[in-house]
Formats: sequence, structure tokens, C-alpha cells
Amino acid sequence: MPKMLDYFESISTNQSIKPKILVLLDNDSKGREIYPKITLSKFTNIVVSKMYTPNFLGETPEYQRISNTPNIEIEDFIYPKLLAYCANDLLARRTFTSIAPNELESKILTNARKEKGILALLESLKDDCNPSNGNEISFASESVKSGMARFFRSVNQANSEILSIINDGRERFPEVEKFIRRITSFES
Repeated sequence: MPKMLDYFESISTNQSIKPKILVLLDNDSKGREIYPKITLSKFTNIVVSKMYTPNFLGETPEYQRISNTPNIEIEDFIYPKLLAYCANDLLARRTFTSIAPNELESKILTNARKEKGILALLESLKDDCNPSNGNEISFASESVKSGMARFFRSVNQANSEILSIINDGRERFPEVEKFIRRITSFES
């Protein structure tokens, strides 16, 4: 990321308008490694803002204030029941037992599980439901995460179940929409 910002800085000289770039980082070990390497004051041709992506509750845990380092990734920003819906589709295709969306949501609301991230909880629930073969699929792998994203993109927008999950999430977890509105209007 710092090298990309340097590139944008170099190609943005002599422009009447400074491009605005928002860097969103996971609050995981890699994101925390990169965050301090982005020095905002060094950019004169672009306007750079940086922040950690919050979870679906709008929280961005500060790793300095807790003994265990949080692992909050972009997946933690997704409504839990929506993530469960996508995960269950993948599980069903491989004839695994699905997880209970309500259980995923209720458990991720607890501080102990929230700080570890939703993927760790999803893994645990998947393994509990599939004790003999749960190890054959990992929700933390990039290919599985990509598969869930592809599935979500392919779902018909008129899918009433998805719309119901999203509307329920919007109502009960308004911080997701607030954050999206904030970053798309480029407030900092």
C-alpha cells in the first residue's frame, strides 16, 4: 500500500484537483503492520486518509487497550446472518451440515468471540456441525472466501431471502450503512 500511494503521489503532480484516497485496512496483524507505514503528512499531491474497517457494530477495537490482539477483518463488517447464508451455500454444495445463522449472530456479539473475528467463530461452528469432515474446508482460506463472494454476486437481486436478511441487518445494525455512507462521501 505505501508503494501504491507513492505511485499515485508521483503521477498526480501539477493537477488542479488533488485526488482523494481512502485506505481501509483490516485490524489484523498485516493491517496493523501497514498502518504506521502510511505517513499522511508526506503526501502533497494527493489527500490520503487511513482507517481500520470496523465490524458490523461499527467498532474498531484498539489493540493497545486489550491483552489479546483483535483480528477484525473485512468479513467482520458483513451482517452475520448474510455471511452465514453464503457459508451455508458452500457447505450445502459439499454436502456438509449447515450452521445456524442465529447462533453465529448471537455468539459473535460476545466480546470474547468478537475480538477473534467472525471467521474464527464460523470455523468453530462449522467444525461442531461437521465433526468427521469439517477439516476439509476452511473459511479462512482465500479460495473459500472468494467462493462466498462469487456466490453473493451471482445471487439474483430479487432473492427474497437475501433481501430479508439484508433488511433485517440494516435495521438492527445501522452502523454498517452509516460507515458506507461516510466513506462514500469521504468524510474523515
